[in-house]
Amino acid sequence: MTVKFAYGNTHSMVENPKKARSNKSEVNKHRWVMFVALNTDKDQTAKFVKSVTYHLHPTFKPSVIKVTEAPFLLSRIGWGYFDVEMEIEFKEWTGLKK
Repeated sequence: MTVKFAYGNTHSMVENPKKARSNKSEVNKHRWVMFVALNTDKDQTAKFVKSVTYHLHPTFKPSVIKVTEAPFLLSRIGWGYFDVEMEIEFKEWTGLKK
């Protein structure tokens, strides 16, 4: 069986951004939505994926967020750019590891 999946994020600018709590000299002007999708189908994603854990920049509180429902989206607003690590936990029947 071949299963294609995509992961990544979308970005948009925030209208009327507010000052950042983590750094008062910055403005939270960026909105990201992180995602994981199998075959671009929410039901297929839920069939294979149990959870996705996102590791955000340490200035986010909390900075580690586990999402347990498809489509495993996580949306946040912030003032800068950073790398996001993610751990995908597959359903046990797949035999796939994190």
